[in-house]
Amino acid sequence: MSTTENGAAAETLLSEPATASVKETSGIPDLAPPPPPPGGGSRVVRRLLAGAVGLTLLAGAAVAVVLLASSKPKHPRAPTPPPLTTAQVANIGKRSTVLVVARAKSSSPLLNGGSNLLGIESGIVWDRNGDIVTCAHGVINASNVEVGFNGGALIPAKVVAVDVADDTAVVRVNAPDLVGAQPIARAPAGSVAQGNPAYATGFGDDGGDNILNTPYQFTTGSVVAASGVNINVQTDPFGSDDNGPLNQVDLIQTDAAINPGNSGGELLDAKGRLIGMNSAAVSSAHTVGFAIKESKLEQIVPSLMAGKSRDYLGLGLIAMPSGLAQQVKIDGGFVVTAVETDSSADQEGMDSLLQTATNHDALLVVYQVDDHAVTTEQELIETLNQINSGQRVKLGLLGVDSNGNVIPLDPITITMS
Repeated sequence: MSTTENGAAAETLLSEPATASVKETSGIPDLAPPPPPPGGGSRVVRRLLAGAVGLTLLAGAAVAVVLLASSKPKHPRAPTPPPLTTAQVANIGKRSTVLVVARAKSSSPLLNGGSNLLGIESGIVWDRNGDIVTCAHGVINASNVEVGFNGGALIPAKVVAVDVADDTAVVRVNAPDLVGAQPIARAPAGSVAQGNPAYATGFGDDGGDNILNTPYQFTTGSVVAASGVNINVQTDPFGSDDNGPLNQVDLIQTDAAINPGNSGGELLDAKGRLIGMNSAAVSSAHTVGFAIKESKLEQIVPSLMAGKSRDYLGLGLIAMPSGLAQQVKIDGGFVVTAVETDSSADQEGMDSLLQTATNHDALLVVYQVDDHAVTTEQELIETLNQINSGQRVKLGLLGVDSNGNVIPLDPITITMS
C-alpha cells in the first residue's frame, strides 16, 4: 500500500469510533488494538488508547453511581417512639385488669357470719376469648365467680382450671367484646432485670359491701429481684386475707405496693407489658411484694385453658374459723363450699353430701387427706403437693350442724386432678 493509501487509512481510522476495531473471535469480543499501520500510525494508537481509557473511566463512574444509589435505604427508618409516661402505663393496666369476685354456696351462720362473699381479687385479660388469668387462692374455694370490667356490671364467670402449687387459675366469661377491655401485651423473655421500673395494678379490697365501687389501683416501684425468690407465706391461702399461698418458688420481688385485692393483678414494665402476676405480699410491709413471672405463666396458662387442673381435689375449701373449731372441739379442717361439676369428687357423691349439709344449715368438713391430718393450711398444701395427678386419695369427712354438734361421716375416695 502506498504512503498516500496509508494516510487515507489513518484518516479513516481517526474518523471512526474507537469500537470500530472490535471484532468477534469465537463469539468473544477482541478488544486488543490493531497493529500499528506503517508510518503515522502511532498517533492512531495513542488516540485509540485514550478512547479505551475514557470508556473505562466512564464505566467506573457509572458503577460508582449505581453503588451510591443502592446504598440508600429503600424505606426511611421510623423515629423511635418516646417512652410511655406513668399515666399511660396506668391506662394500659386499667384496660386489661379486671375485678374477680368469689362467693361460696354456703351461707351458714357458722361460716363468716352467714355471708357468702369469700373475697375479691384481680385478674388479667389474657385473650379475646374471655379468658381471665388470676390467682388460684382467690377462686379455688368459690362455688360462684363473677368478673367486673372497670366500672361495669358483674358478669358470671366459670372457673376453667386451677394450679394450686403455682397459685394460678383461669376463669372464663362470655363477653365477646370484653366490655371494652383489652388483652395485655406480654414482655419478651429475658427482658426483666433488677432495677427496672415495675408497676402493679389491681382492684383494692377495702372490706366494704359495695363491690362495684371497688377502686382501680396503680402503684409504682421497681424490680428488686428478677427471679429466684422463694417464699413460704404463713397465711391463709384459701381465705380472704389476700396475702397469697404457701411455698412459692422462683418469683419476681418488687417494691411496688401490692395491696389487699391486688393479687391476680398485673406487674407491668415501663412499656406497659406484662412481666408478672401479683401473687403475695408481706402484710406488715406492702412494699415487699411477689409476682409469678410472665414466662412461667406462659407455661402454665395453656394447660389451664384446656381445663387441666393440678394439685386439685375438685373442691372449694375454706379454712374452718378458729372459733368454730374450738367450739366443736376439733383441731381444725376445711369447710367444703363447692364441688366442681363432673369432677371425681362430684362423681363419688360429694355434691350430694354438700347439698344435704346445706339444706340442714350444716357444714361439710374435710379433716384428713389419705389419713394425714389437714387441720392447717401448711398441712393441706404439703399433703396436696405430695400427691400426683390421677392418684386416688381418701378424704376424712365430718359434718357440723347449726348447734355445733359434730356428725361423723364415712370417708370418700376420689381421684386427684
